[in-house]
Amino acid sequence: MRYLIGLITLVSLVGCNSKGYYLAFASDRDDALDIYLTKTDHDDVVNLTNSPSTEYNMTWTKDGREIYYTSYEKDGRKVKRVNLKTKTVATILSDSTVLSVSDVSKDARVLIISTTEDHPKGELYLYDLETGMKTRLTRNEFYESGAKFSTNEKSIIASIQIQAGDSVNHSGIAEIFEITTSNFNLNKLTDLKGFNALPEYSPNGEFVAFHHCDNGICDIMLMNSDGSDLINLTKGIDDNRWPRWSPDGKWIAFTKTIEKNSDIYFISLDGEVLMPVITSEFRDEIAVFKPR
Repeated sequence: MRYLIGLITLVSLVGCNSKGYYLAFASDRDDALDIYLTKTDHDDVVNLTNSPSTEYNMTWTKDGREIYYTSYEKDGRKVKRVNLKTKTVATILSDSTVLSVSDVSKDARVLIISTTEDHPKGELYLYDLETGMKTRLTRNEFYESGAKFSTNEKSIIASIQIQAGDSVNHSGIAEIFEITTSNFNLNKLTDLKGFNALPEYSPNGEFVAFHHCDNGICDIMLMNSDGSDLINLTKGIDDNRWPRWSPDGKWIAFTKTIEKNSDIYFISLDGEVLMPVITSEFRDEIAVFKPR
C-alpha cells in the first residue's frame, strides 16, 4: 500500500456548518481509484473500497447507509453497492452492456443506469432492483450520461449529446435536458453549443448545477431549474468539473484540476467564495455529499 505522503487539507467551514459535511470521493492514494470518506471538520480520510479496479460515478442512498458506484474492471463495467458500516460490496449488474450508474431513488428501489442494451453508444434506463425490469428513458444516436432525479422524482435531469465531434467542437455538443418521469418527454434547458454534462438539482429543486466544457476546459455553471438565469461560477479559471450540491444547498463541491493535479473545492452560489477542501499530491475527484 502506498503511504500518504502529501499534505491533506480539509478546510473547516466556519460559520457555514459547525458540524461539517460528510463526503465520499475518488482517489488514487492506493494506486487504483478507490472510494474514500472524510468529514470537512477534521482531517481523517478513510478508505471505503480497496480493489485494483477504477471505482467511479458514486451516488449515495438517501438514508446515507450505502453507496452505488461503477466499477471499471478488466472483463467489463459493473454496478456495485458498498455498505458503509460493514464495507461489504455487492455486485448489482455485471452484464456486458453496463456503462454506468448515476442515481438511486429515495426508496432505494430504482437506479438510473446507462447501458448499450438497445444502442451501441448507450441509453438511459430506470432499473428496478426488485424486479430486474429496465425502462428505457432515451432514444438518441449519441451519448447520454450523468442523470439525476429531481427532489420529488417527477423529473430527471441529464446530459444528452445532440451532435458528434467536429473540427470546432472536438467532443461534440451535449446539452442539459429535463426528462419527465410520467411520460419521458424531453425539455431542452441549455443551448450553449459545448459539452454540458453532470447536472444535478439543488436540494430545494430551484437550481441546476452542471459543467460546461469548451474543447477540454470546463466551468461550473448554475441556472434556474427551468434553464433561465445562467451564470458561470468559475469564470474560465483552471479546469472545473463534476459539481455536486451540499445537502443544505449552500455549497457546490467540484473537481478543480491545476497542472494535471485534481483536488476538491467548494464554491458559493454567487461564485464569490472559493475554498480548497481536499488537496493532496494524489488524484482527488468527484466529491459527493452524504445526504441528511
